[in-house]
Formats: sequence, structure tokens, C-alpha cells
Amino acid sequence: ILISLHANGGEDSTENGVEVMAPSYENPYWKDRTGNIKKSNALADIIDALGGIDLDFTEDEIKKLAEVLNEHGTKTGRFPYIICDEPYRAITYDGQKVASVFPLYKNSLVVTSFAKNLSVPGERIGYIAVNPAAEDVSMLVSACILCTRILGFVNAPAFFQKVIAKSWNSKCDYSLYEKRCKEIMEVMDYAGLKYSRPQGAFYLFVKVPDEWNDDDLAFCNHLKKFNILCAPGSGFAGKGWFRIAYCVAEKTILNSREAFKKAVESK
Repeated sequence: ILISLHANGGEDSTENGVEVMAPSYENPYWKDRTGNIKKSNALADIIDALGGIDLDFTEDEIKKLAEVLNEHGTKTGRFPYIICDEPYRAITYDGQKVASVFPLYKNSLVVTSFAKNLSVPGERIGYIAVNPAAEDVSMLVSACILCTRILGFVNAPAFFQKVIAKSWNSKCDYSLYEKRCKEIMEVMDYAGLKYSRPQGAFYLFVKVPDEWNDDDLAFCNHLKKFNILCAPGSGFAGKGWFRIAYCVAEKTILNSREAFKKAVESK
């Protein structure tokens, strides 16, 4: 049973007696939902949090989740694993720090990539870190190694393996992302669009105008008429929202101001 933090979202469902909850954009992640886990008749709720919203878990929130999972494990003899998907971990705003799960819960893994923090998305290079205190840690590490050999993954180029070995802990300036975040939010304000304020990464989730009746796919197709390409929120369990990537030139963001306003005012 896996509790996935920071992963891409899915739809609410129930399968084999296990409840799978996808968060809403107004109430992202599992905040204030730990009671639902305790009350569930299932072995444990699988909570699939949306990385695209770019809100980070605090240490206190992870502690609360750990309490619930430990309670479940003590009762059933089966302790769930927490998998933290953290490619955006380093890209945070306003001096925020992402809490580490390892000191807070023993059955935990971190899966990450250098694609975002070092801006090498095409090289497909990253790592899986298993908490040394995890149950069956040796077997789990061996299983991860075996999977990379037999599941057909594309291995990272030898050259970039050497590059990453020398630069993996480099300090990067992410203020450019934060500046672009403020600029795209100003564009949304000008166009009269509501959005979820990011705490990091480089995506902005924006609410589809009311007159479109939450049809995010239709609205994204409408935006194409104004040379604006966005991703429908339905692909991230966010029907009625759309996602903007602002890891682009500032000129592109600033020049989209009138286009967004015209798109909102026409149908």
C-alpha cells in the first residue's frame, strides 16, 4: 500500500476495497483529510497528491500522516510506504523549505530527477533513495535495481552521468522562476482569471471562466485561437482548471497580457 506525496494526480475511485482520493484545487493534497484515513474501512487510503499545484507538505503535516500510518501498521501488521516524488524540491518561493520524510517515517522513499533543478529534462537522469530504516530495505533496493534493468527504461547518457556526478549539488538561482510566477499572476489578474498561488516549481493552475461550465478542454482549445497553449486540468484530476507553464521567456509572458484578456472576453 503506497501513499504517494507530490505525485501527479488521479481521479477519486475505490478499487479492491481501497479508497483512492484525488485532491481538489481548493483543498489540495490531504490537508485536513487525515480523519478520513482513520475512519476508512479500507486497509488504508491511497492519497495521490498533485505535484502540479506546487504546494509543499510541512513537517507537521508529514508527522500527522506518519501517526495515521503507524496506527494502521500497529493494528494490521502492515505498514504502508510513503513515496515522495520530488523533482521540484529545490525550486521553492519565499524562502520555503520542503520537509524531509526520512526522519519522520521509516517506510519511505524519495524519487527524484535532476531534470528540473538543473534544467536537464531531456537527459532522464535522477535517483531513488530508500530510507535506511525501512523494513526489508535490502530487498527493496534490490527490486529497484532489477526494475531499471528489465523494464525497458532509457538509461542516462554516459556523458551526463559524469556531468551530474560533478554538479548534482550545485546551487542554482531559481529567482527567475519566482519573478516569472509573479508576472504570469499579474497577467491573470489583468484578464480577470482566478488561480491557485504556487509555492514553487513553474506551473500555474488557473480556473476556467464560469461561463465555460468547467469545460477546461474546450477553453484550452479556445485559447489556441489567441496563440496560447495550455494543458487542460482534467489531465491532472483538476476538471475546470488549466495549467500554464511559465518556464519561458519573460517577453512571452508579458506579451500574453492582451491575448488572455481577449480570450476571456470572447467565446
